[in-house]
Amino acid sequence: MVNPNISAANVGLDPDKNDVDLTDLTGLNLTDVVVSPIIAKKKTIIDEFKKKSQYKVVPLTDSQALLVIGGETKIIDGVCI
Repeated sequence: MVNPNISAANVGLDPDKNDVDLTDLTGLNLTDVVVSPIIAKKKTIIDEFKKKSQYKVVPLTDSQALLVIGGETKIIDGVCI
């Protein structure tokens, strides 16, 4: 949701289905990267998604978060979910 768009929701082994025929995938645009926490473990999926995305893709594991302050981004490790 913080991404420029929510295209990452439609990627991975079990992508979200667009049951409501959503056409506007605009996100909150709080950062200029696409965060993809669910697919971080699948390198081939990430690589394919990066080729298709017009934005920088930041894959995260389940124990990582992306900190964005003043346009600067940093991956934080050891986050408990």
